[in-house]
Amino acid sequence: MDHDDEVAPVPVFFAVGEPVADPGAPPAGRWEVLTESGSRYVLDLDLELLTRVRGTEQPDDPAVLFPAKLRDHSRGAVRLLRVIKLEVGSRAVFDIESLSDDPDVAFTRRWTTFVREIRHLPDGGLPPIDR
Repeated sequence: MDHDDEVAPVPVFFAVGEPVADPGAPPAGRWEVLTESGSRYVLDLDLELLTRVRGTEQPDDPAVLFPAKLRDHSRGAVRLLRVIKLEVGSRAVFDIESLSDDPDVAFTRRWTTFVREIRHLPDGGLPPIDR
């Protein structure tokens, strides 16, 4: 074997454990997250549910894409497993129930466009979301 044909060793990567939740995320209650795309996310941390209401208008900023239709839209609320990141000015990151047909896929990671506002919803806050 020529020296140029040698295969370099593959680096070893350690297995990653459970994703870490954002310690600054609210621990309970209902919250509304508004994003730059016009989409609205309702987090019910007590019931562990996430509902996304897709924005209906093209955002003013041409660099922001029109909100996409996601695989979970026909389901309504999906089970919220953890809040990975949630802060104004950043993309929110949520782990939700797996949307895959593969039984080995444990969860689906959902990234939002940049968060513009986070509001606490009092009991009886928003009416139920109709589709």
